[in-house]
Amino acid sequence: MFLQLYDKNHNKIAGLAVAKAATVESVLSTGDGTLSFLYPIEGVARLVNEAYIRTKTDEYTIKEVQPDSSNLWCSVKATLNVEDLEGICWPRFESVEQTIDDCLKLAIAGTGWIIGSCTVTKRRTIRKTECSGWDIIQQARKTYRCEIWFDTIDKKIHIAEKRGQDKGMYFTDTLNLRKLTIQSTSYDFCTRIKAE
Repeated sequence: MFLQLYDKNHNKIAGLAVAKAATVESVLSTGDGTLSFLYPIEGVARLVNEAYIRTKTDEYTIKEVQPDSSNLWCSVKATLNVEDLEGICWPRFESVEQTIDDCLKLAIAGTGWIIGSCTVTKRRTIRKTECSGWDIIQQARKTYRCEIWFDTIDKKIHIAEKRGQDKGMYFTDTLNLRKLTIQSTSYDFCTRIKAE
């Protein structure tokens, strides 16, 4: 995977060609995502929290750098860079009978983000207090019943009724199994996984 490191001021530092096991996880329901990879411990000094990593399609903010048990590699975790959307604070937000693009244009005003493609034309009302631009976007996604995804390099929010097409397969968010671990106590009930 193509990875480039940028400092906290968005100045390019270097490519991360020796990174291994790079994976991107996307949350379909919110549009959020994470990037994780392993990097040799001798070169990890440049990987600091709140620096940025770019792939070919997105920009991520480094949130965690931890050495693994072998002390040869560090595990690096980064989240999708939506900090401008999370940083804007609304003491009171109200959008009455507006389309979602007009609603979100108001919610993200002054952040540098814009609305990209939008195919949703319904009109709805959203009212929230003490919230961020990110909270308003997530509420709009639920209220308008649409899907939202983020272009973090060009700072665009894309909106559609439904993304993709039916190819006879589907993804479901009812099972969020990330890893298996063995419990060493008998106080909790066992978990039963039922394939559907």
